Parts: sequence; C-alpha cells; structure tokens
Amino acid sequence: MITKYYKAKCGNFGDDINGYLWKEIFGDEMSSDPGVYFFGIGTMLFESYYFGDIPRGAKCIIFGSGVRGLRQQIPQSINFEWRFLRGKLSANFVGCKRYISDAAYCLPFSPVPLFDKENDEKIYDISIVPHFSSMDRVNWELFEEKTGIKVISPESNGNPKDVIRMIYKSKFVIAESLHAAIVADIYRIPWIRLSFLSKKYEARGVSDFKWNDWASSVAINKIPTITINNNMLVKLFFVDSVKFNTICLLRCIKSLYKYNDFIHSDDVIYTQIINKIGDEIDCLKNDYFK
Repeated sequence: MITKYYKAKCGNFGDDINGYLWKEIFGDEMSSDPGVYFFGIGTMLFESYYFGDIPRGAKCIIFGSGVRGLRQQIPQSINFEWRFLRGKLSANFVGCKRYISDAAYCLPFSPVPLFDKENDEKIYDISIVPHFSSMDRVNWELFEEKTGIKVISPESNGNPKDVIRMIYKSKFVIAESLHAAIVADIYRIPWIRLSFLSKKYEARGVSDFKWNDWASSVAINKIPTITINNNMLVKLFFVDSVKFNTICLLRCIKSLYKYNDFIHSDDVIYTQIINKIGDEIDCLKNDYFK
C-alpha cells in the first residue's frame, strides 16, 4: 500500500505519525503494493490535493481520515473502501455510517513503546502546542518566558515521537493543534483548545469543522476553548505582525483558562473507541497482511 498524508515543509507531528505508525502496526508490506492507497491520520478527504495523482479506479482504504469541510468534493472516480471515518460530520458528508474516531487512536497498538508509562514522570505542569502555521507568527520564546508555559513545537522534522513524548510528560495541554488534543486524550491528559491563528490561515470554517468532527466521535458536546476577544480577533485578521500576535496571546492566555476547564473524553467512551479500533486493525490485517 502507498500511505498518503500531508507533508509540511518543517514537519507537522500529527500528519507525520503516518510515516512510522502503520509500518510498526502492519509491517513493511504497507509499501509493497502500489495498487492500493491508504489514508489514515489527517484531514484528507477532498478532491484537489490528495487524489490528483491517484489513477482512476484505484482502491483507496479510508482508515480514520476526515473531511476538510462541507464545501469539499469527494472524487467519484476512486474505488473507496470505507473502513471508518474520523467523526460523525465526515461520515454524514460521505454517506457512510462507519465512524469511530481519529486514526491516531491506533497509537496504543504500536508494538514499539514510546515511553515507560510506569516510570516516565510529568515534568511540565502545563504545555501549549501551537498549530504549525503559527510557529513563525508568534515569539514563542518570549511567550514561554513570560507565562512559564512549556511551548511544544509541532514541527517534527520527520520525528513526531519526540513531540508525542513531550505531550505525554505534560500534566495539562493547551492545544491549538488538533492532534495535540487528540494525543493528550489518548494518554488521558486533560486538554483545552486554543482558537487562535489557525482560524486565520486555514480555509473558512475548516478549523472548527475538524474539531467538531473529532469531538462528535468522543461524545464531547462542548469543546472547552480559549478564544481571543472579538476586537483582537478582527485585528489579527488584518495585522500580520509577530509582535502584535504575541501581545494578543500574552494578554489573554493567563486569564482565560482555569485548570478545571481542561478535560479529556469519558473513560468508558475511550475504552469503546480503543476496542473498536483494535477490531479494525485486526480486520485489515486479515484482509491484506496475512
């Protein structure tokens, strides 16, 4: 299979998990059949970017991917095999009822441990993981100095495991990156969303759609969110300044969260998702990797 996923210039850890996880779970056979395409972690179900180089009639296995938004088009020339989707919104859009959650919930099934759960200590009281598009638009070194909040860069440069380990070593996570919240949720770390610059640099409505799609899969009806006030938000859309962006974030971040605002999904829901994901992994192994 050929694994398809987004490859950011400096790496984006959520997407880059695809680069190692599927080979660890399914073996080297993931790259041995050029006639089958595998879509795992990421918002990839829209026509222009990911399907342009796929031959007409080729098989595409959808294993936890999500739709980018309701304005997207799904190519009709592809032979889709819908294993499961990221959330209810994606499932409704493509007319498929099989959704479980984001494919990153496969992380616990990797035979290669990322850390020692018994002995790895929590060394960061609270961490923030920006969206990768925010990394060069805020003075994160100054932010960390002024707030005492650990900044974890999502720019993985091809090594997402280091980012995951840092999230795991955090007691609480502020997530502008969707997969920072998802990884925190997987390892039962309370998180809160930061709605900041990603809303400016992603297409209209895309950021909220992705978060709501995932939240629907883990039965979170109201996503706890740190938001920028409307006056600042309007200015953010017209001012492209690292200094201004940093000031905006510093002014609001400490006053807009309390530790009791951080959550993770219900343990029962989480266990159900993990069990379903495990079944899907076994089914795919039986069908393709005997």
